[in-house]
Amino acid sequence: MSSSRRLYRPPLLKQLLLQLTITFVLGLLFGWHQGCFWACFKTIAIGGSIAALSAFYSNWRAFKFTFEKGSSVGEVAAHTILSDLHRATVSKVIISAVMLVIVIKYGDEDMEIVTLIVAYVLMSLVATASNTYYLKNIKQ
Repeated sequence: MSSSRRLYRPPLLKQLLLQLTITFVLGLLFGWHQGCFWACFKTIAIGGSIAALSAFYSNWRAFKFTFEKGSSVGEVAAHTILSDLHRATVSKVIISAVMLVIVIKYGDEDMEIVTLIVAYVLMSLVATASNTYYLKNIKQ
């Protein structure tokens, strides 16, 4: 019977739902305010969803490690954690870039690229803030 200990991982589903909720509320408000409801809502929903899904994958990948009995400790464990974090960050950037390029290239003509990028950046900031909040308030 091996014992393994997981390090604290933020509540990934709660973060994803928070980001998607903020995205859709922002899309509703902005679409209603601008008068181009469907086009604005769709653009913001796509940009925010790309940010939320890439952040979800990145957090899932970054906090996947465990410490098992007899496993590496010290510098080797730190190297493993940092390499996992680095891979997660690079994967997030690649996933985001590919998804944004696909949406920009093959999206509708009425989609505003600036609004798409602003929604993506805003939801990326929400992802960073929520991740920081949940990691700072660790309950042990």
